[in-house]
Amino acid sequence: MDELKQLQAASYVLGDLESRDLLNFEESIEHNSELSELVSDLHEVSAALMRVSPVQPFRDETAPVRDDLFDRIISTIDSRRNSSGVLEESTTDGMVVTDREGKILWVNDQFTDLCGYDLTEVVGKKPGSFLQGQLTDREASTSMRRAVHGGYGCVEELINYHKNGDPYWVRISITPVLDDHGQTSKFIALEKKLEDRLIEAA
Repeated sequence: MDELKQLQAASYVLGDLESRDLLNFEESIEHNSELSELVSDLHEVSAALMRVSPVQPFRDETAPVRDDLFDRIISTIDSRRNSSGVLEESTTDGMVVTDREGKILWVNDQFTDLCGYDLTEVVGKKPGSFLQGQLTDREASTSMRRAVHGGYGCVEELINYHKNGDPYWVRISITPVLDDHGQTSKFIALEKKLEDRLIEAA
């Protein structure tokens, strides 16, 4: 799928697609299953984000009030710990929050379960630097890098590697988070392990 369609899909999900393009895009969704799947996955990312922080709109990081997305995610997670200190998660997918350059700010426990790395090991790193390996599809990897560089969302399926070296198939859905000025300030990525996909030796 070309980058323009991916950018339009992200704008559509965020409600930012201009009205003159809206009708044509919705017609494209009806006739393009890949595009329809992308929109569906981006909606899922947005829904997961809203489950984590459902109230306030995103604000610029320089705003004086501490309602930045990252701070609110951590605050909400802390508030969801039950009396025994166990975290009550709202999504079963691995979730990663990165900055504008794609460097990790936060991961949830499901991400750690999926790949074996906890936050202390990965904060400040780009996911591809430790999750990708010999069997990782370079085209999919490049597509994700371009999306982050361009500030738009995408969905890719590729092979990642567990901390112990075991490869696994995963679907990664990336969506941008906009600040008050409409600029991409962060990214949210949901990672779902594809249990039915087989690993073929190189």
